[in-house]
Amino acid sequence: MTAPAFHRALIVANPIAGKGRGAASAAALQQALEARGLETSLHLTQGAGDAIAVSAAATRNALPQAAIGIALQAACDEARAFEPDVILSVGGDGTLREILDGMPTGALPVGLLPMGTANVLSLDFRLPKQPERVADLVVAGTTRQLDLASVTGTHPVTGLPHTQTSFLAVGLGIDAEIVRRVHAERSGSITKWSYVPQAARAIWAHRPLRLTVTSQGRLLQRADGSPIGQVGTLMLANIINFGGIVRLDPTTQSDDGEWEAYFWEKARIPHLITSFARGLSGRLPGGFCQSRRVRQVEVTSDEPIFYHVDGDPGGLTPMTFRVTDRRQRILAPELP
Repeated sequence: MTAPAFHRALIVANPIAGKGRGAASAAALQQALEARGLETSLHLTQGAGDAIAVSAAATRNALPQAAIGIALQAACDEARAFEPDVILSVGGDGTLREILDGMPTGALPVGLLPMGTANVLSLDFRLPKQPERVADLVVAGTTRQLDLASVTGTHPVTGLPHTQTSFLAVGLGIDAEIVRRVHAERSGSITKWSYVPQAARAIWAHRPLRLTVTSQGRLLQRADGSPIGQVGTLMLANIINFGGIVRLDPTTQSDDGEWEAYFWEKARIPHLITSFARGLSGRLPGGFCQSRRVRQVEVTSDEPIFYHVDGDPGGLTPMTFRVTDRRQRILAPELP
């Protein structure tokens, strides 16, 4: 048997992911890893922020944390003593982002057993969905680099400055409104069907935004070089597959230090529907959708506007987005 590239794997799993199959899948992954000679430690998250605390403890990252319960404190102590050399996320993109939020820059490589709603990163990186095959990736140890961004705005509840890590996409517009509505109505795990009624309501209520968008101090520009005073919808992305449905610019690279800014000047419903249809066949940007490659973006608006981060609730404008110098190693098959 080939010696594994890593020796101690910390598994952080969302037990309700995959329609409640997260815990069982995590146990199967743990068994597969131990059969391949790895030591393992498994933590099942119990709520938002758990994965941040555990990954911070595992990497000895001294993040300021609010008071935590006895069970989570015990899990953090166990993760710190375990000293993993790889962390594996079982769940969706939100669980993975919490793990990245807790870790210092490039501390450990991270693997993913995708069990979320869209599993966007798994599509872009062609990640397997079977515990046995994920265990094989851990043994092989091959990784790809992923640019990480920092997103700072205002927390929608506390009103305090709020910074999050993003590795997929940040949106202001109808996609953010759909995310807001889905999570406001959430009572358990989310499926793709959870988005259908909320998407219909968001489309019915949609009004184009009035966003002032600058990149490194200059207004976004059209292809002819003229500045754009305001845009109706904005999305910043480091991916090709958006939401598991729409395909964005196929030349996007996950590790080139830049993200793509997609924007619609008017963003009326016919414009967005046309762009959605183009995206289904991989023809974005184009038509009403324009794009520019950016490293930093500032967004202001006349009134606070909600934005999402990687398909989860983010914050309110004004917002500052910055591609950091931090790149994360993600376990992934070798490129063909």
